[in-house]
Amino acid sequence: MLQRKPSLVNRAFWNFLGASILTTVAAQLAVSTDDAIVSHLMGPHAMAAVNMAMPVLTTFLSLNSLLGVGASLLAAKAIGSRDSEEASRVFTAALYSVLAVGVVVTVASYACCEQISRIVCADDEIRPMVLSYLRVTSLGVTVLVLSGMMNMMVQSDGRPRLVTCAVIVGAVTNVVLDIVFIKMLGLGIAGSAWATVINYGVTVCITSSHLRRKSCSYRIVRFTKQVWHTLGANLKQGLPLMIANVLLSVIVLLINKMVDGVLGSDGVYMVAVCIQLLLITFVVLNGVLDATFAIGGMLLGEHDITGLKMLNRKVMTFSCAVLVPFSAFVAFAPGAMATLFGADDPALRAELCRVLRIFSAILLPFSLTVLLRGMYQVLGYLVLSVGVAVGQVASIVVAVFVFTQVAAPDMLWWGFPLSAGAMLLVQVGITWRMSRGKSISPLTLIPAPDAARTYSATVPSGQTAEAMAEMRQFLKNAKCPDSIAEKSLHFTENSLTDAEADICIYIEDGGTVSIVLKDTSKPTPATKQAFGITIKSTQIS
Repeated sequence: MLQRKPSLVNRAFWNFLGASILTTVAAQLAVSTDDAIVSHLMGPHAMAAVNMAMPVLTTFLSLNSLLGVGASLLAAKAIGSRDSEEASRVFTAALYSVLAVGVVVTVASYACCEQISRIVCADDEIRPMVLSYLRVTSLGVTVLVLSGMMNMMVQSDGRPRLVTCAVIVGAVTNVVLDIVFIKMLGLGIAGSAWATVINYGVTVCITSSHLRRKSCSYRIVRFTKQVWHTLGANLKQGLPLMIANVLLSVIVLLINKMVDGVLGSDGVYMVAVCIQLLLITFVVLNGVLDATFAIGGMLLGEHDITGLKMLNRKVMTFSCAVLVPFSAFVAFAPGAMATLFGADDPALRAELCRVLRIFSAILLPFSLTVLLRGMYQVLGYLVLSVGVAVGQVASIVVAVFVFTQVAAPDMLWWGFPLSAGAMLLVQVGITWRMSRGKSISPLTLIPAPDAARTYSATVPSGQTAEAMAEMRQFLKNAKCPDSIAEKSLHFTENSLTDAEADICIYIEDGGTVSIVLKDTSKPTPATKQAFGITIKSTQIS
């Protein structure tokens, strides 16, 4: 009997991951380079002004999680099930919601720029620059959010490399315009803000080119009641990640205040270094989560549960292979990280090294919780996903608070890894309880494939006859009508090439047979390519 191999799922993962991580790195370097140029051209106060305005910009960008992530996941499922009408409704709902929210937030934030600048900046000398930066940024909210939404939608349609290209070109544009606007045109801090907004505008222009391709799975459609319903589903799917992002910002503020009250400014500095370690891990986590949403959503739409399990196995294996050595490096060579973040004072350096050894223990359990939460979201366990996000943040805050109040101040750092480990154990306990008596994984909640309705196998080159015999027997056992069975066999035999191929057959309610074939052959006008893999599909009823 032919077995399913993970080679094509792994290929899709690597194709997506490389582009996604490169996108994250390019975006982060753009921010860092932006700060460096502003500092060199206008001085440290200008850089401080940009950093003080950054929480507002981050809040604007968090709308991407609400309006873009849910839409991209639902679009991936629709694309996987070959439902172009639903994919178009998802895209249309996301587009109109971004435009509407962008306009509302632009008007509200621009009108309140003075008040917002006073909230984020208490320094009278820097506040005018913060205000100038915020006024321009407020005008570009729609472009900022639209950029994030388009990036996610294009990724979900199997073209992460186009997004990478768009982000890199936008980042280079940002750097060039910083120099032109600030140094040559004398626009000051507002010039930096305009460069940032135009950066996102360039990204939108490049990713929007995907809409003109014949292979694009969605189009803008008329806004109907169905689109309204789809909009609600988009927001519902994106809510868990938005809550997680907002809570992550809240946790930083709360921990800074608690640590500042016990250890002063040195403690806050050490918290900042620890947060940087988390941000480094998020370069990997964001890439892996994007792959989970895009590839996992498509596999779920194809009813390819076996492929989804293979994807999850690859996600966990890769993440552990990266995070375990990184955690070990931080634990055994904290001096390198201390040097990187400028701990020159011997006493501060020694204390930071001790803190980093302790903090390194949080990275793996924290990351596993995030990755599992992503799989819950793909599978539709939205309440569990939100609960885990809230619990993850709350456990850290409570643990740090308890350690600052009860234990000696130098012990408070143990609150981080202990809270992450406790949360992971609680999470496993909850999922184990949910899986009791059901055919689902006790950890990931991925269901077992329905053998009576699903056939999944890898067809090696030259074994078409064996695959056809197995498929014929499967359709017979499923009591599929002869006419449908013959059409299914004819489509499959004509679609298989000399390349090794994955085949997934699912018998839907009502007797419709859904067939998806994937291989590495060159795409044709009748096929679709996603994540570097050619996909041939049909529904026969």
